[in-house]
Amino acid sequence: MSSPLAPAPARNKLGYFFWLRQLLTLWVKTKLQPPSPKADLGLTPKGSVCYMMNTNSLSDLMVLDETCRREGLPRPRHTATALRTPGAAAFISLQKTGLVKLVRDEASQPHRQLLTLLEQAHADKSMEVQLVPVTVLWGRNPGRDEKSVMRLMFFDDEHAGVLQKIFIVLAQGRQNYLHFGKPISLRELADEGTTPADAAKKLRRVVRVHFRRQRNAAMGPSLPSRPAVVANLVKSKGVRAAIAEEMRKKKVTEEKATQTAVKYGIEIAAEMQYSVIRLFDMFLTWLWNKMFDGVEIRHGARLRELEGSHEVVYLPSHRSHIDYLLLSYVLYYEGFVPPHIAAGINL
Repeated sequence: MSSPLAPAPARNKLGYFFWLRQLLTLWVKTKLQPPSPKADLGLTPKGSVCYMMNTNSLSDLMVLDETCRREGLPRPRHTATALRTPGAAAFISLQKTGLVKLVRDEASQPHRQLLTLLEQAHADKSMEVQLVPVTVLWGRNPGRDEKSVMRLMFFDDEHAGVLQKIFIVLAQGRQNYLHFGKPISLRELADEGTTPADAAKKLRRVVRVHFRRQRNAAMGPSLPSRPAVVANLVKSKGVRAAIAEEMRKKKVTEEKATQTAVKYGIEIAAEMQYSVIRLFDMFLTWLWNKMFDGVEIRHGARLRELEGSHEVVYLPSHRSHIDYLLLSYVLYYEGFVPPHIAAGINL
């Protein structure tokens, strides 16, 4: 006999697409951050959990559900209205997607489900729900600056509609990435003294900023063309001054000095190619296991505090050429953007 406090049966869309979930599980390989979410998130055993996602993607929800099953976390099998029941877990998506694109909404308005939860929390002082932001990325390639059919159909796009998402899942299913954010207490939000509507709008803004920062930390901005970067750099005030100094010292024309500057810029600037990164990911995983007993990573939590809100410059000791390979590998493995490495014989 079931307990009178047991959550009601699931009625969200997962229950209607169980066959699709089985297929997705066979294809998708998910990289998880943090690696041990059950311990790192510190979820209250008797509290309810509400996973917050950026869009209402069915594929993202299925990946979340399978990850929760595998990691022993509460599974999002209930609707948000069931969160008054201890132990229930649900999900909320902040934005809707249509068949071909994101359905734009008014970000300044309180989210309907968030508003309902906060109104319930105001009325019931014993209600406690932990809100957990969840970021799901399909691939880590941000693509080039220019628009293209390849980028539109095969690279992760947070504004993708249903049709586009099908192609993205097929192309990037083996490079899936899921990140659990720090839980936010609904009880603390309800007790701040603001109205439920104001609290809902504030929470929505905070979580959307979190999603943006997390995406930037894991994928970075669109990749620029190296010649275009160097061309813009050569026009900068500092480089123009260096060109003038080169002309004065070596008695050369401006064209010749500019060509030298462009040559140095091409030599120094990184040319980021994610096909090469994925190849080195497989090769270096094999190499480190052959060369070392293990790699100990320290202060990762401190770096996560800076992710998305700061530009970071890494300065390795450079005791050998393996340093920047190991640094790039560890950062990619931990879910960060591999650094653009500036190097050249003139340094």
